[in-house]
Amino acid sequence: MRQFFTTDPYVPPPDPEPVIALMRRHGTRRHVRRGEVIKTETETNRLFLVEEGVCAYYSIDTPHPFIPFLMVPGCTLGDITTLGHRSYNIEWRAVTDGVILVVPPRVLSEMVISDPELSALKIQHLISKEEASLEAMSANFTLPPALRLKILIRQLIRAGSRESDGWMTVPWRLPAEVLGLVVNLTRANVSRTISEWIRQGAARRSGLDLEVHSELFADCQDWLERRREHGFLP
Repeated sequence: MRQFFTTDPYVPPPDPEPVIALMRRHGTRRHVRRGEVIKTETETNRLFLVEEGVCAYYSIDTPHPFIPFLMVPGCTLGDITTLGHRSYNIEWRAVTDGVILVVPPRVLSEMVISDPELSALKIQHLISKEEASLEAMSANFTLPPALRLKILIRQLIRAGSRESDGWMTVPWRLPAEVLGLVVNLTRANVSRTISEWIRQGAARRSGLDLEVHSELFADCQDWLERRREHGFLP
């Protein structure tokens, strides 16, 4: 799954627990609906924590719209723009119904100044987010379409439930269009690929849920896992 870095693509890891606890002490709950724009590209000083559901960064005003990565519960939105005081050509949207915490941006800014230990944890997390983004772009350029979709689905399972041997439910019921925007495929290509997995017996429908078998991920190679298998790490 990883080709170059130590963070997996498409779904960044959640923030460190002490940072999440800080956000929860100061945040205000807000319910969001699927498709709702949380922040536009012109806003810089906004900070949120995803509590329930999934949000995403959407590219806008680009020839080919895409989603750089998905933000699951425990992930912050706006940490980079808050600390850097810069605008980016992306907007944040809810891709499912959910709950976010609206956090005063000063909470993060003051933490960086006053708490070196938390700041170090946050810096490491920001690096992981950037690694996830770079891994995603690399995967979309170099890996075959079906493998990219497998990797994304595996990441969603790891983030939303527990990966195991056997059958697993893909969480959050994301539409094919959203999955395609992440892995650079059309909605039709995503639907055809999933239908082929079902035909092969590697996936199945259970009501509105998609379930996949662990065997589906047999060809999801990972450079760190390969090195562990051979008894050495970088």
